[in-house]
Amino acid sequence: MKSWFNKLLGIKPQQAFPIVWDTQLPSIYTRLEPTYAQPHPLAWDNNLVACEPLGDSNEAFWAAGALDGTMIYHFGTASDNDVAGEILAALKAVLNHPDQNSMQTFYNLINEGSPLHYIDDVLKAIPQSQELNAQKLRELAFMLCTQSPDRNPVKFAMALLAYFPQQRSVDVLQVLGRHDEFTLYAVVALRAIVEPEHYAATWFAMAQRVNGWGRVHLMERIPETLDATIQGWLLREGFSNSVMNEYTAVNCAVRGGLLEALTTEHDDALLLGAAEILHALINEGAVSGMSVYDDGEQACLAYLHNILEYQPAHPLHYLTTKRISEWVRSEESQDTGLSSQLIAMCTQVLALAVWSDITTQALAGEEGYAFNLAIDVCRDRQVDPFPYLFERQSDKPESALWYQMMQTEDPGQAYQVCCLAEAQIDLSAIASGPALSSGTGLQWTAHRHLDSVLQELKRFPEMGWPLLETALQSPVIRNRQMAINALETWPVKSLFIHREFIEQCINAEPHEEVQQRLVNLRDSLCDLT
Repeated sequence: MKSWFNKLLGIKPQQAFPIVWDTQLPSIYTRLEPTYAQPHPLAWDNNLVACEPLGDSNEAFWAAGALDGTMIYHFGTASDNDVAGEILAALKAVLNHPDQNSMQTFYNLINEGSPLHYIDDVLKAIPQSQELNAQKLRELAFMLCTQSPDRNPVKFAMALLAYFPQQRSVDVLQVLGRHDEFTLYAVVALRAIVEPEHYAATWFAMAQRVNGWGRVHLMERIPETLDATIQGWLLREGFSNSVMNEYTAVNCAVRGGLLEALTTEHDDALLLGAAEILHALINEGAVSGMSVYDDGEQACLAYLHNILEYQPAHPLHYLTTKRISEWVRSEESQDTGLSSQLIAMCTQVLALAVWSDITTQALAGEEGYAFNLAIDVCRDRQVDPFPYLFERQSDKPESALWYQMMQTEDPGQAYQVCCLAEAQIDLSAIASGPALSSGTGLQWTAHRHLDSVLQELKRFPEMGWPLLETALQSPVIRNRQMAINALETWPVKSLFIHREFIEQCINAEPHEEVQQRLVNLRDSLCDLT
């Protein structure tokens, strides 16, 4: 009745905890809630949550969820008991006396860094504490989850929701978890909240809405019981992510039943998924792959049987077969008979007559994944893709085939690329003057195109001076470094005619290392003065 009466009079309920963040900033939850109706991942450049700077750079940023993911997979998350104790004490203080000072102190602590290093200790300590009011803790957790504009307080509060198994908690976690930055915290809490019989559906809905680090974390927490729909999705789409398929390949192969599927199903989507998964499993390094997948050899055998029988039209199958062949030949511990069988089948697949038509069709299609794979297939089969690439770039200046074209060993072809770059890349816009930019971001696209040519010019001395001259006046440090790499290979007599320009570059150069390299380049010309 009181709540209804307050609404009637327009009286807002009093906030139990003071707001200590910038109220001009919209909350993360408010930004994400309208997007949850979209049953697909957010665009990679969604800008819904500000990216975290990479070190001291003001241009380079961690991808969403990358900082937490990198710590988990490559550095570990050792507990920091001191920080956990400090945060627990601040939490008790703000629950007992929610004034401006106690809230500010608490918020500053949880906003300082990722919760990964202390959250487990805090969560273990909370049930053992007799000084924490559960109702107030719940209110604080929901407040932070839905109102804070800062990532770390939101993550901390999401972890707290594991103590409050109600539909409101599920709804809030699902909204926040659709962003790769928060998926880990959402799935850990949801696994504790959601009933086992409903967890698979909740997990699947989340998994389809993320494709970066969020999906990587979800694949480490696949439900115990899966239906055929989810298993099929794991093998055809679920493994795919924007980080590295190596992170997800083993779990998807095992839980999706890759070997069984390859013996009973034969659609193109499955075979493409199998090719990606097997390629990633063989390419283990950052994470384990074939070494922990017991069905690896048999899955490769079943995959190759399917390729020989159905000959699916995609260049990936050639490259995966080549990778399987290399892997089998390098693995001395494998069964000799099975190894011989796999090698023989790989040889048959690689010798199929269809690859010429498949690569030609892919190179004539849209630029993208299959297009780039077709280039690799051509080169492996000793077919020069340069004529296709050069003609396409010439006809479509909006293309970006500079890197692929510069993989040539032919100086004549490299010269053609340099001339085309001079015609199609806006060199005058790039040569705006040296600065300290890292060249990260969409505004530096032309500079990156120039990079793709510059990085190979060291193999072609005395070529591409207009491009090198432009690069030395670029604000992007990498452009200037690559230009110097190329100029260091020039004969002294050819470089001597540009000595005055090099001197000007020395005087204008703001980067100490680049300036010293230019000085060394100038000094190498002294013998001719």
